[in-house]
Amino acid sequence: MSVRESVEIVLEAFEAVEQRDDQRSLGLYDPEVEFHWPASLPFGGSSRGGARDRPRPSWSEVWEPLQPTVAERRMDPRVVAATDREVVVLWRQRGLSPSGERFDGEVLGMYEVRDRKLARAQMFYFDTAAVQRFLDCAADPGAGSRAQVAAEAPPCLTKRMKVSNRHARVLGATPEQLAALVADFELVWPTQITPAPRPRGPRLFEAGVMLCEEVDRPNAIRAFRVVSPNELQAEHWFETEPADGGTLLRHVIEGYALGEYEEIWREQMKPQHDYVIEALFDKVEAIIQRA
Repeated sequence: MSVRESVEIVLEAFEAVEQRDDQRSLGLYDPEVEFHWPASLPFGGSSRGGARDRPRPSWSEVWEPLQPTVAERRMDPRVVAATDREVVVLWRQRGLSPSGERFDGEVLGMYEVRDRKLARAQMFYFDTAAVQRFLDCAADPGAGSRAQVAAEAPPCLTKRMKVSNRHARVLGATPEQLAALVADFELVWPTQITPAPRPRGPRLFEAGVMLCEEVDRPNAIRAFRVVSPNELQAEHWFETEPADGGTLLRHVIEGYALGEYEEIWREQMKPQHDYVIEALFDKVEAIIQRA
């Protein structure tokens, strides 16, 4: 299957959703199609073959009542990257509440095509907090003023948890050698624990529930900014500095976790992260020793 064919299948699926053509959608989907939405949203979670992993309403059940006209249903999909199996699309989520408030936000979607069928879709909202505020207002028209007050509140009044995490190890290699190794995640990533970050577009990488953008940072040999979920507002990077016996390689995370991601970071993500980074350092050290 060619890149063009994969793109055509994904864009046809968008058109079917815009036109509310359920029969056409079913014909484009693999019987075991997977959908993955941000866990923090009312319709969040995953489904496979129509079976959801948690008792929540679906995307259609939440948004269709808030899209009474063609204007709200229009998604304006734009392909930003594609291969013969995967297509990355930037699209717009629109809605109109019963009291007249409008929502118009960006979503980045990763779509996998197998055997000419849409087999997997994972969506990343650029601002899940704004989506939640709109849906709260739509469910409770009186919440509009309260949501506006919350949106205008100074950052210091927003409930959030500081995230700060550092791992470091002195390795018998030059800074240039370490930079070359860190540049190749396929080589140094501990895939026995978790898959290496997957490229999802220009400078974009998917790592578990996170979508990260590679950025330039002074003194860092490689740096990333978390794009999604919005509740993780953080950057993480690798840096080096001279040390007795070699070069110190350090990985740093700095930022904030908001809402339910305070507990998710503390109870799930941080322990996994600590394990993965130490295993990555082990692998880098083993490669250096073999060289």
